[in-house]
Amino acid sequence: MSRLEIRLRQQADGTVERFVPGTESWVPTQLGPDMDLGGETLSSVSRLFFAYLHAPTAEANQWNLRLSQQRKIGASLYRSLFGTERLGAPGRWMHIVPTLGDDPAANDRFVALVCRLPWCFLPSEPDPAALPLILDPIEPTVVTVGAAPECRPREWFDVVRFPSVPRLLLVAPEASDADPTAAAEHIAALHAALDPYYAAHDSAECIRIVKTFDAFAEVVGTGTFDPHIVYFYGHGETSGQGTQFRFKTAEGHADPRSVDELRQALDRLNKRTGAPPLVWFNACLGAAADQDSALTSLAPASACVITTRTIASAADARRLAETALPLIVTQGYAPHSALGKALNERPPAMKSASWANLVISAQYRMWAALGPASRRTVDAEAVGDFPAQLDRIEPLNAIAERLVARLGQPVAGPEVVLWRGGTEQGLDVFEDRVAELLLDEFPQWQVNTRRIELQANCNPAKTEDRAAQFKVALLAGLLREPPQPNKVPDARRICDILRNIAGGRRNILALEHGPFKDADLGLVQSYLDFWSGILELLGNSSSFHQPGRDLRILLGFSFEDEQRSSHFEGLPGVATHHLLAVRLPEIEAHLGDYREFYFVPPSQIPAIAQDLIAGNEGRFVKLRSALETMAGFKEREAKP
Repeated sequence: MSRLEIRLRQQADGTVERFVPGTESWVPTQLGPDMDLGGETLSSVSRLFFAYLHAPTAEANQWNLRLSQQRKIGASLYRSLFGTERLGAPGRWMHIVPTLGDDPAANDRFVALVCRLPWCFLPSEPDPAALPLILDPIEPTVVTVGAAPECRPREWFDVVRFPSVPRLLLVAPEASDADPTAAAEHIAALHAALDPYYAAHDSAECIRIVKTFDAFAEVVGTGTFDPHIVYFYGHGETSGQGTQFRFKTAEGHADPRSVDELRQALDRLNKRTGAPPLVWFNACLGAAADQDSALTSLAPASACVITTRTIASAADARRLAETALPLIVTQGYAPHSALGKALNERPPAMKSASWANLVISAQYRMWAALGPASRRTVDAEAVGDFPAQLDRIEPLNAIAERLVARLGQPVAGPEVVLWRGGTEQGLDVFEDRVAELLLDEFPQWQVNTRRIELQANCNPAKTEDRAAQFKVALLAGLLREPPQPNKVPDARRICDILRNIAGGRRNILALEHGPFKDADLGLVQSYLDFWSGILELLGNSSSFHQPGRDLRILLGFSFEDEQRSSHFEGLPGVATHHLLAVRLPEIEAHLGDYREFYFVPPSQIPAIAQDLIAGNEGRFVKLRSALETMAGFKEREAKP
C-alpha cells in the first residue's frame, strides 16, 4: 500500500490549505474560486466544461483541448497545490480529501469544487512538459477524491474485504427510444471475460443482469442477491441539479430515475449487509451536476464510486470497463488501481481531453482482496492490512473444517465458536480473520457480520433481567443502532429482523461478541440458553431451512484467558480454540506470501523470521507492530 492522503480545508475567505501526513501543520495553497490554471481561471475551465457537457452531438466528445493546453492546466494545478515543491515519487495512489467545516452549504460547495478539478491532468512536478501522474510509464499514480468525507468515521469504510468470488450486478438497459449504446454487445464481452473465472469457482450464479428499475430495486433491496459490485451502463443526464440514469420500462421505453432513488436502494442494501458495494456509474455526466451528482449522492452508500465528468463515448466507456472489471474480479485489483492500469496500458487519444473525464471517489482506506491461496493479487494496493494477516493457521483451519461439515447438514441451532488467549495474541484481529474466512471460503453463501455488545457495561444477576438485556443488545447489533435499554423489544421483532436479513438466499449471519473474561462464562451460557427461545419462535429452526431461504447463524465469542483457564471446555456444543504464541513456520509463511511488500529477499526470510520470534516472544500484537514498521505503515498513518 502506498497511499498518499492530502487533506484540503477552506478558510472563511475562500482560500484553501493542505495537510500531508508526516508534516507538522497546514500549508496555504493557491487553490480557490479564482485560481489560475495556466491562463485559464477555474471559472473559465468551468465554462469550458459547461459548453462541453451541453454539446448537442456525440462528436463533441472530442473535447478540443490541445495536448500543450492539457499539460499547462496540469502544471498550474500542481503549482496551485504544491507551489514549486517537487513531489518526487508520490506512490501509486494519491487521495484528495476535503475537510468539512461547520456550514453544511459551504461544505457542499467545497466538496463540489474539489471533485470538479481536473485531477487526471496532475503531473509529478510543476513542468508543462511532464506527463500526468496516471500516464507515468514507470510508476503510474491514480488520483482519487473523497466525495463523501463525512463517511470517514464509519468502521465499514475502513478496510473493504473483497471476496475472491464477488457477486456482480449488471444494470444495462437499452430503451428503444434512446440512442443505442451497444449494451448487449458490452454485456456479452463482460460475460466472455468473467464466466470462465466464475465457472472455475462453481459460482455461475454470481452475475445478474437487470434492465428495469423495479428489478434493480428488488434485487438490491430485498436480499435475493446482495452484490459486491453494482455496474451501471447506459445513459446519464443532468440539468445541473441532480442526475438521472435511464432504465427502461417493461415495454422497452426509457424510464429516467434519479440517483436519489438509486441511493435509497443502496442504503437498504448497506443496512442489511454492512458491506457497501463498489458502484461504477458508467454513464454520461455522472459527476457533472452542481448539486446531487451521481458521484456525491452515491458515495456515502458505496465503498467506491467510478463515474465520468462529461459526455462519454460509448466505445471508450465499454473499452475501459471491459479492461478494468476483469482486473477487479479475477485478479484482485483495487478499483482505483485497475482503472489506472487500464488507462496506462491502453493509452487514450491525447489529442482530445476526453480521456481525463474519469472521476473516482474512494471511501475506503484499504482494499483487501481476499483469497491468497487461490488468487494471489499482483496489485500492491489490494493487499489491505497485510501485517494483520499473520495467521494462526490451526484454529482458522479448524473453524473452516467444522463449518464446511455443518453447512451441509440440517440445522439444529446456531453454530458456536469460541477463541481464547491472552490480550497479546490479538483477539480482535482474529475476529476479523474469521469474518474474512467466511467471505472467502463460502462464496455460494451470503455472509453478513454484526457486532453484539452483549455486556452493555452491566451483568444482571437475575435471569429475567438478562433476557431483557440480551434483547436490547441483539436488536441494537442487528440494526447497527445505539442500544435503548428503556425500550426492550419483543422477541418476535428480533425474529422478523433475522428473517429479513436472511432475504431469499443462503445466508450466514455471524454475530461477534466480546472480549469476555472468565467471570463472564455464566453470562455467555445464559445467552446461549436465550438463543434456544429465539429458535423456538423461529419455528423450531424450520425457518432456517426453507426453499429459497437458508439462514445459518454463527455465534463467535472471544475471551481474554490470562490464566489459561480450563473452564471453557465445559460449554456443551462449543468449539473452543486457544490462540497460542505465533510459531516460526507461520511467520516464515507470512513473510514468503508478502515478501514483495516487505522488500525481503527469499534467502533472508528464515533469518528475519528467527529475529522476529526472538524479539517478540511469539506475541501477535508485538509481531504485528514490528511487521507494520517493516512495511512502513506507521509513517503513513500519521495524524494531523
